[in-house]
Amino acid sequence: MFHPYKVNGDWRERIVSLFTAGQPLLSGTLVDINLSDTVAVGTNASVGFTTMRAGSVIAASITSSSLFPRELGIAIPSVTEDGPSFEERVLQLAASYMTIPVGYAIAVFKPSPGDIIASDQYVGALSSDNGAAGILDITNAANYGAACGVFNGRFRLKTGSDTLRARYIGNTTAPTGFGSAQGQVALFEFN
Repeated sequence: MFHPYKVNGDWRERIVSLFTAGQPLLSGTLVDINLSDTVAVGTNASVGFTTMRAGSVIAASITSSSLFPRELGIAIPSVTEDGPSFEERVLQLAASYMTIPVGYAIAVFKPSPGDIIASDQYVGALSSDNGAAGILDITNAANYGAACGVFNGRFRLKTGSDTLRARYIGNTTAPTGFGSAQGQVALFEFN
C-alpha cells in the first residue's frame, strides 16, 4: 500500500506512466527499470503516435555497487496476473484501492529527498519474514530513526552493502483495502 503523507511540491506531477508492470507487485513496492527488457530500445522500438512505452519495471534491489544508485520510484497500484477482482470492481467507488493486470502501464511515484510516505512494503511486515536479514520491527522503539535500504522492492534495516535510501520515522494506521479496514503501516522519509 502507498500513502504520500508529506511530499515536496505537487506529488501528482511526479507520477510516471512510461513503463509497464512486468510482474505482480503490491502497491507501495519500490520499483526499478528492468534492464533485461529491451523491447523499447533499438530498431524495433515504436515511436510517434503508438503507445508510449519505455520498458518494464521490477521490484528494486539497490546496493552500493549499482551503476545508478537510486530506484525509479514506488508502484502506486497493485499488479496481479488478472487485474482487479470482481469484488474490487464492485467496491471501486467505496475504496481508493486499485489493481491492474501484468503487462499494463503502471503509475510510479518518483520520490524526492524529504518526502514521507506510509507503506506496508517493508521486511518484517509479513509473517514469512521471520529470520530475514534487515527485518524491521515497528513495535521496537529502538528502530526509530533507523537507516533503511531496499531489498526485493521493500524497505529493510540497512545491512551490509545496502545503500541508504530512507529512514524509519514511526508508524500509523491507514486504509488497507475495502471499506474502513485499517492496518498498521510504517512511515519512511526519503534521503
